[in-house]
Amino acid sequence: MLFDTDNNQFYYNAGDETASNWLALLSSENKRDNHVLVKSESDFPAPSGGVITLDSQTLYEINGTVTLSASIDLNGAYLIGQDTNEDVLNYSGGSSLFVGDGSGNLRNVTLINAGTGNLFNLTAASSSERLIGQSVVVSGFNSVGSVSGYGLVFFNVFQFIGNADGITYTYINSLLLNYIGWQINNNGTYETFTGTFNFIQKSSGFSYVGASSTGIDVSSNPTLNKGVIKNVVFNGSGDFVKPYSGFNTYAGYNFDINWDIDCVGIPRESDNNASGNI
Repeated sequence: MLFDTDNNQFYYNAGDETASNWLALLSSENKRDNHVLVKSESDFPAPSGGVITLDSQTLYEINGTVTLSASIDLNGAYLIGQDTNEDVLNYSGGSSLFVGDGSGNLRNVTLINAGTGNLFNLTAASSSERLIGQSVVVSGFNSVGSVSGYGLVFFNVFQFIGNADGITYTYINSLLLNYIGWQINNNGTYETFTGTFNFIQKSSGFSYVGASSTGIDVSSNPTLNKGVIKNVVFNGSGDFVKPYSGFNTYAGYNFDINWDIDCVGIPRESDNNASGNI
């Protein structure tokens, strides 16, 4: 065993007298494969055409605040942090932070922008693609952007702060939104649903809607087999829901007959709540 005074690290010889193989004690043997610790933009793959395409077999771990001007194509990779207070992607570009047509996973990270760009510009190549996010803070974007065509989108424990406009979901087979928090300092329309869905579930969380903003927009009459919004608190002086219109809708209610709604701040809509006179 020896001690390297430059690296402040003990090393041991895992080889023999003729072929030495010096390894750092308690580090080199246990190093993970397919794992990149990202402390600056240069730790990502080199961008091409302004887009960083991640390796689908690699986990990228954000360490501290990383500022980047290029967009990211998740390309099926994992992009994570360990602490949303400390592990931050600061996007300084004017396009969209996340672009592409593949799957991706985000976890335990804060995503920020100075109002110059969007967060998502994602259109899946096929319905087999999945977009999953867990414990993410989104702050300061010109728009949260658009997500379209995925087989599954699952966002759990997201907080949106100070974004100029919200997100549009289009043509998604299964859309699951759990514990989503929209602060009052967001603007525009927080969540818009357009096109065709198989299933939408939005549960728990809150939408604190400012005077000039809208919580949910379904005015394009999206079609779906079943929609459920439960235990979400709507608060504020803005428009909580921009409603459906036309066939299968009823005066004083926001959604069509394919939805089950039970939330604070908006009318309850459910077959169990129906009544009539004969």
